[in-house]
Amino acid sequence: GTGKTFTVPALANKTEESAISALKALKLDVTIERKDSNDVQKGQVIESHPAAGTSVSEGATVTIYVSNGKINNDDEYILVPNLLGKTESEARKILEDANLLLGEIQYVNNAKEKGTIVSQSEAEGNRVKKNKAISIKVSNGTAASASPSPSPTPSSSPSPAVTPSNPAVNTEPAGNSAEN
Repeated sequence: GTGKTFTVPALANKTEESAISALKALKLDVTIERKDSNDVQKGQVIESHPAAGTSVSEGATVTIYVSNGKINNDDEYILVPNLLGKTESEARKILEDANLLLGEIQYVNNAKEKGTIVSQSEAEGNRVKKNKAISIKVSNGTAASASPSPSPTPSSSPSPAVTPSNPAVNTEPAGNSAEN
């Protein structure tokens, strides 16, 4: 059977909670982005993407933009720093310097280097309250499909391409030194 389609409800000026429950009731996934707004009260939805009235299929993701309120006191809010690719201890220091806390740490299978952060709970640039805990996911260093050999095979293929250029590279310095 074909998947059901739903119309994205009008969410502007609803509270974050009621917008989320309205979307969950339609079996839609929700992503939250926070934005500063002088017009929309803090904690209320500015707009959604796709916009209200758009047809989406069951299980689609709708992003809602939630207001951080007016930007009067920058001290209260902190822009979330980028932690991706950093180590746990680096992240702890970066967050401490930013007056934020390191939240829970989850270890996940990921092809990225072991011990590096692959995901953070609040995106870089989100404005959050001081001392907010940012949770992270850290790579185990094992990809979901672990390859037994640590050396990736493709590394052998570029070498034939490299060899033809080698003679050319070697002759140049020799030629130059002869001229000088």
